[in-house]
Formats: sequence, C-alpha cells, structure tokens
Amino acid sequence: MFLFKGYLSALLDFSPNIILVLFIQSYLSYIFVFINSYFVFEERPKSYSIVAFIYTLSNVLLSLFLVLNYENDQVISRIYGMFIPSVILAVIFYIKIYTKTKVFLEKRFISEIFVLSFPIILHGLGNQILMQLDRIMISSYLGLKANALYSFGYNVALILNVVWSSLNSAWVPWYFEQDRLGNFDKIKSFAKNYIYIFTFITVVFLFISPEIVKVMGNETYEQSKSFVPWLIASYFLVFLYSFPVNVEFLKKNTKLIPIGTLLAGVCNYLLNLLMIPLYGILGAAIATLFSYILLFVFHYILVKIIYKYNDVKIKILGGSFLFIMLNTILCVYLIEYIFIRYLILLLYSLIIMSQYKKLKFKEILK
Repeated sequence: MFLFKGYLSALLDFSPNIILVLFIQSYLSYIFVFINSYFVFEERPKSYSIVAFIYTLSNVLLSLFLVLNYENDQVISRIYGMFIPSVILAVIFYIKIYTKTKVFLEKRFISEIFVLSFPIILHGLGNQILMQLDRIMISSYLGLKANALYSFGYNVALILNVVWSSLNSAWVPWYFEQDRLGNFDKIKSFAKNYIYIFTFITVVFLFISPEIVKVMGNETYEQSKSFVPWLIASYFLVFLYSFPVNVEFLKKNTKLIPIGTLLAGVCNYLLNLLMIPLYGILGAAIATLFSYILLFVFHYILVKIIYKYNDVKIKILGGSFLFIMLNTILCVYLIEYIFIRYLILLLYSLIIMSQYKKLKFKEILK
C-alpha cells in the first residue's frame, strides 16, 4: 500500500497519509475480530464486553474531541478518532499474545489455514459484491437520491444482522463443542428453541420497523419503511442459512461456500435487471430476498447430501421462514396502522411468554 499510495490517493481523493491510515485500520480490524473470537471460544464474555466497551467509548470520546476542536476537517478528525484507540489497543493485544507465545510460526498449520481460509476470502468478496450490487444498479437506473434512500433502509434492516451476529458468536462454539461430545439430541433441542427465539425477535423488529425508520431518519427517508420489511426478511434468511454453513465450517469443508455466494450474486444481478425498472427500490429489495432464498437452498441441499444433515428439520426451517414471510406481508399492509400492528405484536408476546419455560435458549449462553 505504501508503494501505491500516490495512485490510490488520486483515485480515492484522500491524502497519501490518510490512505495508509485507512489500510492500517483495516488490519487493526482483523486484530479485534481475532481477539473477540478468542474470547468467545474461551467462553470469556466479560472480557469480550469490556474490550468492546473500552474501544467504543474511547472511539466516540476522542472523535468528538477532535471533531469539535478541528471543525475545518471533521472527516479527518473522525478517521483519527477511530484510528488512535485502535492502535493503542492493538499494541496491548500484541504484547499480551506474543509474551505468552513460545513458537512464532508453526509450519504444520500453514497449509490447513490456507485451504480453509482462501475460499472464505472469495466468499467475503462475493458478499461485499452482493451487498453493493443493489446500490450500484439503483444509482444507474434511478439516481443517487434513490440510492441514498435504499442505503438508509438497508442500514435499518442491518440491525437484525447485528443481533444475529452477536447470538451466532455464542452459538457456534457451543455447537462445535456439543458436536465433539456427541450430544446430538441436545443440539436438535436447542437449535429448535434458538430458531423460535430468533423468529420472535425478527417479528418484533418487523412490526416496529416503521417507527425505527422515523426515529433514525427525517421525512426524506420515511418512505423507506415500505421496503425495509423485505430486507428484514432477507436477513432472517442469513440466520437460517448459517445453520448449514456452520456444518461446513465444522467439517472443515469451505471449498463450496463461495460457489453459493456467486450463484446468489448472479441471481441478484439478473433479478435487479428485471425488477428495478418495473418496481424501483422495492424491486431491488425483493430481488435481494430471492437471492438469499437461493443461498439458503443451496447450502441446505449441500449439507443434506454430503453430511446427511438433520440437526434441524426442514419443516422447522421452512415453517419459520413462511411465518416470517406472512408477517412481512402483514407488516407491509399495516404500515400506517400502528395500533393493529402493536396489537398483533402483543398477541405474539403473550404466546411466547406462555412458552417461555420450554425455551431453553438461556442455557446455551451460560
């Protein structure tokens, strides 16, 4: 990056020094993911929370200080407000790790790391393309204002993905450990309850999403509430497809993961070509939903054929998705009827409370 910083500076319209800072920040982000993964698999949630709290607080406070004191260059102030705490914490982590490390590099792991990780790099790049494709095509067909509206709605729906990511970080190590111990009946029982819990979380988010849109944006972005429910349903599919994908990680077979991402990307592109000219932003949101349906079907069929997957029955996975789709359609039609939406939500809450004792999800997080 140092060698090409001049070219990148002209391309991205940042100074060469800021280009270096941004790329170093990318590497620092890897360090935090590594440390957080370590805490998760060591079952140290307090350490995980403390590091996250310290990083977030220092990031926000330093950014505010720099932005308020250097108002002429607020963007650069924000960049350094995130960069400086990252450097300090990363140095502390490095010292902590390498003072306890006897062997700097174990050659016997290199080939396995490459075989496992390289397909995931392609998968990660494919995911970025899948996430950005809608916005690029919306800008091309409908203009930058429509792109801004879609991006705002996408970020609102992304809240559900953040919730899933946090729960998944607790579920994965527990699932791997129970599989190693051969507790397959326990996995089936907990997985079913996990799906019920997350389905309820998704329904709550669906029915309150119009109000979240109002809180997070002004009148300009309020119309995004009409397509946000479809994006929320898409992120529910991300939750569902994580079950078969976690099996692929467990079996150390990641070679086929990017193929599913590529198929979903191609599907998204073709559907966008058809649906954006006809239905605008709503068409892009529905195209995203169908792309994630394909992604789920691909991975489920894969693990079913190769590993005879039966941790979660298809009727539970499919039933939960159909339930979410029903409520997505209901939410879209009831967007302007807040009283009816909250009445339905209250009914669902009473049902889930009546089944609370049967849902043993809390035990997973112990």
